[in-house]
Amino acid sequence: MLQQILHDFGLNEAEITTYNELLASGPQTAGKLAKSLGFPRSSVYGFLEDLGKKGLVVESQKEKVKLFEAERPEKIN
Repeated sequence: MLQQILHDFGLNEAEITTYNELLASGPQTAGKLAKSLGFPRSSVYGFLEDLGKKGLVVESQKEKVKLFEAERPEKIN
């Protein structure tokens, strides 16, 4: 069901996969996320940027390291 909601929200399959991985694993760096997904890191940065613009991912910084975290699915309008 969440898959369909995310698709209807305008996400492509790679963005949905990225979002779901962040939901399941918690905050991660783009590099770690890319490794777990098997996507190039540069692509993951693009997915994260698009997800951030849609309000589904937030970026924070801890000791000069960028972390990305998924917002809860309830925030989808």
